[in-house]
Amino acid sequence: MSIKKDWSEYYELTREKSPSALLVEALKYVKNKVNAIDLGGGALKDARYLLNEGFDVTIIDSSPLLEQEVSRIKNTRLHAFVASFEDFSFPKNEYDLASAMFALNFCDPSNFDEVFEKIKDSIKPGGIFCAQLFGDRDEWSNNAQMTYPSKDRVMKLLTRLAIENLFHPFQTFILGQKNLAPKIALAYDIPLIFYGENEAEYGNPIADNSNSLRDKSYYAMQNINDIYLGGVSIKELREKYNVDLVDLKTFLPADYSELEKKDIQVHYLGYYLKWTPQEVYYYAVENTGFKARPFRTQGTYSKYNSIDDQIDDLHYYTTFIKFGIGRATYDASQEIRNKHLTREEGMALVKRFDGEFPDKYFNGIMDYIGMKPERFMELADLFRSEHLWAKVGDNWKLRHTVNKNGVND
Repeated sequence: MSIKKDWSEYYELTREKSPSALLVEALKYVKNKVNAIDLGGGALKDARYLLNEGFDVTIIDSSPLLEQEVSRIKNTRLHAFVASFEDFSFPKNEYDLASAMFALNFCDPSNFDEVFEKIKDSIKPGGIFCAQLFGDRDEWSNNAQMTYPSKDRVMKLLTRLAIENLFHPFQTFILGQKNLAPKIALAYDIPLIFYGENEAEYGNPIADNSNSLRDKSYYAMQNINDIYLGGVSIKELREKYNVDLVDLKTFLPADYSELEKKDIQVHYLGYYLKWTPQEVYYYAVENTGFKARPFRTQGTYSKYNSIDDQIDDLHYYTTFIKFGIGRATYDASQEIRNKHLTREEGMALVKRFDGEFPDKYFNGIMDYIGMKPERFMELADLFRSEHLWAKVGDNWKLRHTVNKNGVND
């Protein structure tokens, strides 16, 4: 598909328009208004604004019409280059602001990662990058010569691969949960991050609770080649599944050396305050307007915990398949430790609810990630460990249970 567009008409229509709202907002965060670069600046409406704000402005656009537009302004602080982003030589650490409004999509997909890295390297430490992109539903989105990053597509792919290879539908969610906050902290110089409870509350080594700090291995990487997402290496994701690195970065940990430079610390609030889920729930209801589900969560007896999204329920079902303990076991064990339940009450709840199949959202999830429900069931059987499960007739049963009613109890 070729893009047929009368750019001269577009220039006429946009020349006198106001600057991009996102650019105006971005300027609030620019510390030094010295050098700016406008990528794909068209009729110069944003370049004019930047010049008026005191910047020296470099503008790159592949259209020959750029020279005509520049001649209208005749400003010595405006430096124009008729070139593609791929051909332009980006200087390093040059710009306090880089702006790309509906321009980067015109990069060829094979060059997008390289161009993006060059743009990033051209921005001074503490500088600002702002951009707007066409969405993957745009009328040009099926043009193979244009780039349409889609986190939605990558999210679906990684979730499906995580189920296929690890039987772990929650991995993509956890990657965001663990990695996003440290990366935001790096971008905005936030030195201190607090999470709620330690993972040890849900079955990790209890020794993890002896320190308020989260282990950096949860959210930092030293070598991208050591990282696997959905059980697949970054190299294979890029080459076999045609995923651009820029789309994978959302799911990747922060750079270890960058975190060390800024001395960002990640703490658990549960180390400083007693973390009791039921009490936290009451506090949230009274102080934030938090509402529990209007129905019982499948696989357990509660309504209020781990209801972030629809895939939580399926995640706990897969832990039941892989480890023989389901959501009711997690919840009851914690409430027994907190003396909200007796052991006998907990055992009864586990007997009633553990391993209940979460069918409420199941078909919607399968449809979203492009997996047939039958395939999920096949994988469930493949991931059952023989030392935990026994086939009795047509049904799988646990060999041992807390209620002593397993096949081998």
